[in-house]
This record gives sequence, structure tokens and C-alpha cells, in this order.
Amino acid sequence: MLRPFDLMKKSTFSSLASLFAPLVLAGFVTAVAYQLFYLFAPFIWSLNTTCPLGDYTPAKRLYIMEPRNGMQLYVLYGLVYLIIAITFLLYRLISTISVPSLRRSFLIFSALPCLLFFRTVGFTPPMAEYSRSLFHDSPAMYFMLSVLGITILLTQLLKNRCVLSIILGLFLFPACMVASAHYSGEDYDYILFPAMRILHGFPLNQTGFQYDHLLSLLAVLWMKLGFSIYSFSIVGQISVYAFFMGLYLFGSRFFTHKCYALYLLISAVLVRMYGNIADIIVCFQVTPLRLDWWFVVLLSVYFKGDAHWLTGLVLGLLLIFHHAFGVIYTLAYALLVLFFYCMDVLSKKDPLSTVSRNYVMLYAKNFVLLGASFLIYQLFFAFGQSTASLYRQHGIGFLPVLRQSFYWYVPVMLSVFFIYHWRNRSFLSARHFRAVVFLILLAIGNSLYFFGRSHVNNIINISSILLLCFFLLFDLVHSEFERSFSWKPARWILPLLAVVFIGAISFVYAGKAPERLREQAANFMAHEMCGRDHGVEQLLRSNTTLIKELTRFNPKVTFVSGLEAYYYHESGYVPQSPSGIPAMLFMKDMVGFLDTQLLEGYYLAMPRHDALTYGEVMVRPRARNGVPYPFVLIISNNEIG
Repeated sequence: MLRPFDLMKKSTFSSLASLFAPLVLAGFVTAVAYQLFYLFAPFIWSLNTTCPLGDYTPAKRLYIMEPRNGMQLYVLYGLVYLIIAITFLLYRLISTISVPSLRRSFLIFSALPCLLFFRTVGFTPPMAEYSRSLFHDSPAMYFMLSVLGITILLTQLLKNRCVLSIILGLFLFPACMVASAHYSGEDYDYILFPAMRILHGFPLNQTGFQYDHLLSLLAVLWMKLGFSIYSFSIVGQISVYAFFMGLYLFGSRFFTHKCYALYLLISAVLVRMYGNIADIIVCFQVTPLRLDWWFVVLLSVYFKGDAHWLTGLVLGLLLIFHHAFGVIYTLAYALLVLFFYCMDVLSKKDPLSTVSRNYVMLYAKNFVLLGASFLIYQLFFAFGQSTASLYRQHGIGFLPVLRQSFYWYVPVMLSVFFIYHWRNRSFLSARHFRAVVFLILLAIGNSLYFFGRSHVNNIINISSILLLCFFLLFDLVHSEFERSFSWKPARWILPLLAVVFIGAISFVYAGKAPERLREQAANFMAHEMCGRDHGVEQLLRSNTTLIKELTRFNPKVTFVSGLEAYYYHESGYVPQSPSGIPAMLFMKDMVGFLDTQLLEGYYLAMPRHDALTYGEVMVRPRARNGVPYPFVLIISNNEIG
């Protein structure tokens, strides 16, 4: 006869095995997928279009000479789905085994390749820059202790959510609204150049949009309202603040244990703001306005439902104005509907014809809306082959994923998250369950931003949705702890681990965060909150004044520059290139465009700061006159000076 102590030990062991089984299985399946991917990687990476090096513009040749990843974008996307599906099927299979010793043997067998996989990948957090002598580095030590102290203090306010929200709003404002560095004019040019075309009356389908239409239309609105083009980064800062506050407010309602909403916010700010390679506003393309519209779609599904017309409208607007991510999120939505359709069919509660008819009636309006939105985009917004598609085809900036990439842990985490979510479905509301399934699909889709351009920093840029999944997993495990263990201190294990996780993040980024905070404080004191570079602005104005004098104030001037949007803004000239000089991929296109401009009586003006990038290009066109000045180079068939 078993004693109570033996029963407790048996129950505890079974509970622990149940808790860790999904992790072991997910690690095993990911290990197999990892080995298979790198077995075929040379073939996958070779699947891109290759032209002679001289066919590309000088700025793009650097990318051509780097390793390129071919079709990796789509292979990794499909691979994550496959890992989650196989892990789930294995888990279901093991759950049917009635012999405990057989289950344990299978898990032990799976644990060996799982551990070898973790050892092979290693554990280097993305963009880790911790201080090697942390205990002798006072700023780093103060930063780490401050983060932990603030986290513990804020935890004490969890019962008063209103006060906590106000305090977090006040804390977030300077963190998000004060820049620590100057923005990158070259990156913003991809947004502002199409905006200049729109302002001069060109139709949307006669302009190429590197980052789709939404960001450029916001820039147009910004300038129409009379704000400076040089302070456009404020729009990005506002989006960062709104996103973080929205993430916390949503989490405080969505999480069962409210402490994880707070820990999610602190972690997201630490990683996204202080773990990033640069201030988040340096490159506008990595702000929430481009990468985090998944949050709006998720809110619609959670609050209104996936069959509600508002969800279709949100996705439809994204398909039109933010097309690339609109397609990604629409595909996630289609997979969500398919997933629940298959669940209903397999449940056999209703005949197949009844289930199919019900789904058609529920979702027809949304898919008609999505189809119409896609058609509107093709008719009125699309401009030939998209730049993103062309760059992927030639592998421009598309890097092979590293064997030690931190991202390899994400399929493991998502697989474990899905299994925990599935086995807790009876404890969750229907809308909560559907929203989390959609969140997992959105997380995989949003990861496409990393799959192609596999720079480690891109894990930072998509980290918010991954952290939301991570802390929701904490929330589910916490609930299981409460149901599995009667020992009350066990309930504090997960919150304690979450605080340790925050401490680990602050340690990892202790090498760069203190300096960034000092820069923010200095900029705040100097009233330079949006990262303007007045030296560059002065250079732009002086160069524009000189160019106007040398071209005899002729309005027909085309700039050859990585900052052409700013030059067109300063000069008032009309940009003639549909996609902009920096976005051009082939020399023949760039030289052909410049030759046409010369034949039409235009002056071609290249500021000297662009000589390394475009100097070779400026000697190709056939012009009668070319005059180099200390700050600019001008060529034309007209008289100069």
C-alpha cells in the first residue's frame, strides 16, 4: 500500500514530466528540422537570380558579393509550421501511450538530440553587448540594479491598475519620445521620396514604394499639416509610445495573471529600445508603424471576433496601404479560418456539408472584402514588380541564417506555447483560445522580416510579438502550477523566473543601455527630442543654394543622391524618377534614366557626399558639359554657372 508521501512524489513527478514533455519534444523536432535545413542549405541559398557584378549599381554590389540566401525566406516560413505541427502530433501520440515506462523512454530518447541541438546552437542573445567586467562597470551595474528595483516596486502596484497605468505612461514617455541618436536620412529617403512625388501630383501607381504606401502617405499628411520634414521621426516615436502602452493595456486584460503584462512591457522596452543596434527611430522602417500592425489585427479578432466585418476591414486596409504585411497577415487569417474549419470537421459534431455551409456564411463577407481590397491595390496602387520582390529575387541584403542564430529557439517556444494552449483550452474562453491561435500564426508571419534579411538585429525588431507569446506561455504554465501543486510557494516560481528573465535582459544589454540613456538625457536637456542633425540640414541647404545658382535657377534639375527627397524638398524641384535613384538595382536602368533626363534638358546634380556611391554612375551619361565644384558635381547639355 502506498503511503501519502509516495502518492505525493508520484503526482509531483507526473506533473513535472507533463510540464517538461512539450519542451523535450519541441527541441527534438526542431533539432531534426535544423539538421535537414542545413543539409539542403547550399541548394536553398543558390536559388536566386545572378547577373554579372557590373550590371548592378555600385551601392548594390556590396550585397551581391555577400552570401545570399535564395529561397530561405519561404523555406523557413514553412519549416516553423512543420515543426509546430509535428511536435503537436508527437505530443498527442505520446499521450495515447498507456504504459508510463514507455512514455518515459520515448522522452529520454528525445531529450538527447534536444540537448545536442541546444548545445550546437548555443545561447547568445541577439545583439548581446553586456559588460565583461559588470561588477567593475558602475553605469552597467546601476542600470541592472535600477531595472530590477523598478520592476519589484511596480509589482507592488499591481492591485491598483489605474495608478500603475499612469506611472507606466509617465515612465514610457521620455523613453519613447526622446531620441538617443540622429535618424538616418538614407533610410527615411525611401519613405520621403515617394511622399515628394505624391505632393507634386503624381498618381500612386506611378511611384515605387520601398516600404509600401502607408508610411509615405503619413509623411504627406505630416508635411500638409505644416510640420517640418526634418521632424517626421516624431511620428515614429509616437507610434512606439502608443504601441507599448497598448501592449500593456491589452496584456493587463488578456493575461490571467496580471503581473505578466507588466513584465512583458518592461522586457519589450528593454529589448526593443535598448537592445537594438541603434535607436529605434534611426530607421523608420523598424518602428511599430511598419512592423507591428499585427497588434491591431489581433485586437480586432479578440474584441470583435475573426468573423466580424471589422477584422476584414482592418486586413483589407492593410492589403491596400501596407501591402506586404497585409498579405502576410491575411494569409495568417486564412490559416486561422482553415484551422478551426478542420477542427470542426474532425469533431464530427455536424456533417461536412453543414460545417462548410456555416463557414461560408460566416466568413464570405470578409473574404469578399479581402478580395476587393487586393483588386483595388492592383488597379490603383501597384507599380510594376515591387522593390522588395526584386531585391529578394536577386538576394539584395538577404543573408543566410546562422547556425547559431538565436531565432532557432523560437520554433521551440512556439511549439511549446501551442501545446500548452491546446491542453488548457477547456479553461479558456472561446475568443481567448481563437485569439492565441491567431497570435501564433501572426508571430510566424511577422518573422518573415527576419527569415529573409537574417541579420541578428532583426530578431530585436520583431521581438515584441515573440515576447508576448513567451509571457503568455508563462501565464499558462503558471495556471498549470496552480492546478497541479497544492504547495502555495510554487505559485511564485513563475513570477520569480520572469523577474530573473528581466534581470538577464538588463545584464545582456548593460553594455549599451547606460550610454543610450545618457544620450537621451543630454538630448532632452538640449531640446533635441526627435534626433535632428542640424549639420546635415545646413549642408543640404547650402548645397541646394549652390546648385540653384549654377543651374541659373532652372527648375529642371535631377538629384543623384541618397538624400534626394530632402534635396527636392529644399529646392522645390519635381522628382522625375518613379522609384528614386537609391532604389534602382541595375546600372542600365539608372544610366538610361539619367541619359533621358539629359536629353530632356535636365541638369544632373550630385552632392560630393554621395561621390563614393554615385561617382561611377555620373561618368556614364553623355553630357556636353560637366563641372566639378568643391561641394557638388553638375553635368548637363545646358550651360553651367
